[in-house]
Amino acid sequence: MKKIILSIFILAGISFASNAQILIGDDGNTTKAHANLEIVKSKNTDNIPSGILIPRLTVSFLENNEIAKLYGANQNGVLIFVSDSPGNSSITSNITKPGFYYFDATQNKWFSIDANNYGKGNFKPIPVKITLSPGITWNNWKSNTPEGKPYSNYNYFEFQGTVDDTTKIYMPDPSVWPTGATIYIRNNTNGTIGYDNIDPKNFVANTLTNHFEQIPNSATHQLYSDGTRWYLMGGTASDL
Repeated sequence: MKKIILSIFILAGISFASNAQILIGDDGNTTKAHANLEIVKSKNTDNIPSGILIPRLTVSFLENNEIAKLYGANQNGVLIFVSDSPGNSSITSNITKPGFYYFDATQNKWFSIDANNYGKGNFKPIPVKITLSPGITWNNWKSNTPEGKPYSNYNYFEFQGTVDDTTKIYMPDPSVWPTGATIYIRNNTNGTIGYDNIDPKNFVANTLTNHFEQIPNSATHQLYSDGTRWYLMGGTASDL
């Protein structure tokens, strides 16, 4: 009986149009929905907070294998609010802070709707320091930092330490970051760092191609990903 009464009260605030448009609320002026779903502030509800509460989920919940399997092509574009951070799995690696995230089924990942995260709008650096040494080729982009956080959580990479002519950085796979991502690679070592795998199919530098193979000391490269290739967007005077 309680369920029946509750359903009646809920339906009383919802109007259904013949074309499957739904209007929720009664402001005294709006008589039909102007989209598939429209929500208006009802009359005499000033003492009730207005708004929509999106499901609030934790990172650990999203990383549960059984939960992760629930998200696929039919959930492409689903919006949630993640209440904590950071993510530590492939599906949550882009979760760097609490906020709104949407599911991209083509990449099987959650992405922030905050434009600042991916180089759109005002860039917000998320720095990490990486120590190099002579004779190594650094290629840990898909691994975790010593603190246990995925390197893909960061967008400003500051390389430091002592290097020689054989020290190189293996360029990251563009797909490690979401489409539209901007990252910076900074050389704060004692010498020049070389890139190990410049591939014209994966990297576009236009007339700067010949200068894209190394990062001199105290120089920085700005790279933009379209999801399949990196674009060299800028650097310092010493390397361009």
